[in-house]
Amino acid sequence: MQEQLIYKTNVKPNNARQILLRLRNEKVVLTTEPVKFARNQLLYFLPKQNLKDKLKGVIPDHGQTFHRLYQALIEQQGFLHISEFAKICAGVVNTKEKEKLALKQKDVYQIIDELLRLQIIEPILDHGSERFIVAKKEWVPTVKLDENNIQKRLKDLSFSNDFTESLLKWLERMNLAGTNSTHLFTQFDRDHFNGFYWNAIGYSYLWGLYKANEIDPFNPSLEKTPSSIVIESVLHRVMNKYDVAGFIARVSVLYGRLRVKDNYRIIPICFVQSIESDALQLARQRGIMVISISEVFGTKIAEAIKMVRELDPRKIDPEALAAVLAASDASGHDGKFGSLKGYVFNFIVASMFNNQGYTSKIGWKYEALNKKCECDVVISVDDEYLLVCEAKGYNEGTQIQLGESENDSDTVKKFFEKTCRIVEAATGKKVFPVFITSGEFSPQALEYMEEFGKRKAISKFLKMRNFPTSVYLDRKGLMDFFGNSQIYTEHKKILKEFFRDHKKEKINGNKGEEVVY
Repeated sequence: MQEQLIYKTNVKPNNARQILLRLRNEKVVLTTEPVKFARNQLLYFLPKQNLKDKLKGVIPDHGQTFHRLYQALIEQQGFLHISEFAKICAGVVNTKEKEKLALKQKDVYQIIDELLRLQIIEPILDHGSERFIVAKKEWVPTVKLDENNIQKRLKDLSFSNDFTESLLKWLERMNLAGTNSTHLFTQFDRDHFNGFYWNAIGYSYLWGLYKANEIDPFNPSLEKTPSSIVIESVLHRVMNKYDVAGFIARVSVLYGRLRVKDNYRIIPICFVQSIESDALQLARQRGIMVISISEVFGTKIAEAIKMVRELDPRKIDPEALAAVLAASDASGHDGKFGSLKGYVFNFIVASMFNNQGYTSKIGWKYEALNKKCECDVVISVDDEYLLVCEAKGYNEGTQIQLGESENDSDTVKKFFEKTCRIVEAATGKKVFPVFITSGEFSPQALEYMEEFGKRKAISKFLKMRNFPTSVYLDRKGLMDFFGNSQIYTEHKKILKEFFRDHKKEKINGNKGEEVVY
């Protein structure tokens, strides 16, 4: 810039330096200080000038930690969830593991401290139990950080995890991973493998990819040391080059530590919905297996997943819900993607509350009492009450159990005794619980909820409202609620067509009788 000033105005070098210094001091011209580039150069810019394109041009090397972090911040609305940040920066997430394994790599919070010193990011944003890394607007002018975008990001990440689980089961069915050997990570601060964060890990017992004392290919030993499968999964958006580069950086450390002379291996896999061409090329160059949903389950499932992500919880279209399930049904993989039907059922339940004059939120997360929970549908009634709804989109005939304790997953007790207590502690509001399913409840579960509904505070709330009229709704209750109302025609159709009893259909079909839904 100094050379340009001398060339265009004919001032002397000393005068040019003084002019630039004065302009910087008066903040007429801004610089990237303390961040410097090649040969200690600074980038000069005007106060309202958008640096996005310029910085993307001067920071192209995804092999460099800060470079790929900046690219990610630019493209992801100026903020990253701590788990996204950990994957992209390839920082160690467990300091005890770092000491134990003598890892030389920086941990995640060391990298965050460096970015803070360089004034590239704001202090870590604590949003309940979740943490976010937010860019300074001087670096990323397009920061879009508000409650809606935060909750959307959390919902997207949860969405990606749910569908990753279905893909893990596919790996096991294919025998690429051993039966019940895959593990999905959902919490950055607790889960790790060899010090780093992965979306999931697995173990492979494929021929030639394990160690055994008895080397006999026709009589393999039952005692084996499997190869490790490490998984990067981005199903809620396009997988970018910085995602693959961060994955490579983590795998490289793992491979360097575990390299041996025999056939022990590390198998890196990327699960994607879609991937940009540069990222795909980089993954192939490094020998990473890239598996897309459409390749595994066909384009119909991929189409259905895209459709469900585009649903707007504030304006739910029942016909759009039916279209999602129809696409899933047409794929021939109905049942293998239970998460898809579960997501759609959440929207069905939310639309019921919306039609009754409430405003619903889907997939809200809470933390209190050193515990975490995620609520399917949450409705803020007033300053005092909060409606919290557990929604289980099960096929007809599937029975929900009471559960022996609050720790039994997918049970009535877990929702009424654990989830509701966490939400009450986190919000300070009185929680009114509602459990809705397209299946059925066991007799013990029904008895428990009937007694729960007789509590003074609950019965008082029920008398104040036209809806809900009970703390639970099963399939019969839903059908009665939908009745012959035109507004619920599509809801009723969805329940009959897509949450039907497949076993009953098969039996009736074998008898040559009419299928009863």
